[in-house]
Order: sequence, then C-alpha cells, then structure tokens
Amino acid sequence: MFVRVVQREAWEVEVPGKATRSFASEREAMAFARSLMPAWVEVGVVVPAREGVPRHHRWTTLRRSQAGSYVVSGLRWGGRPTPGG
Repeated sequence: MFVRVVQREAWEVEVPGKATRSFASEREAMAFARSLMPAWVEVGVVVPAREGVPRHHRWTTLRRSQAGSYVVSGLRWGGRPTPGG
C-alpha cells in the first residue's frame, strides 16, 4: 500500500480506494499517514511560481524500513517543470 500526502489548500492524505482526509499542517498529515503503516509515502510540496516557472509540486517518496521508520528513497520528480508544459 502507498499513501500520498500533498499540499493543496490544506495538507491532504490520499489513500487509494478511500476518502481523502485534510489536515491543517504537514506534521499532522504525516503523522496520520505514518499511522497507516504504508510501504511507501509520496509527499508533494508546493513550489511557488517564479519568473518563467509556474507553481508546481515537488515530489519525494519515502519508503518504510524494516525497523518501521521512513527514509527518503531515490524516487523524486517535479523539481523544475518546463515553462508552458
């Protein structure tokens, strides 16, 4: 199972096949996501727009270790979108 934690108007936790839950802070959203003990957590943080680059999400994927903690995996994307694309 994987869970997605994404910054939108609030911090949302998306679980495939279940209702999305909203939280006031990233900390609360991450605590809830970790309590579900998924193998993977995708985390999407808003990167503000700047000249020539629109607002977008930067995604990082965390993987649960055998010890139960979450560590950053090598899966990342969305760092710098192509303008107009």
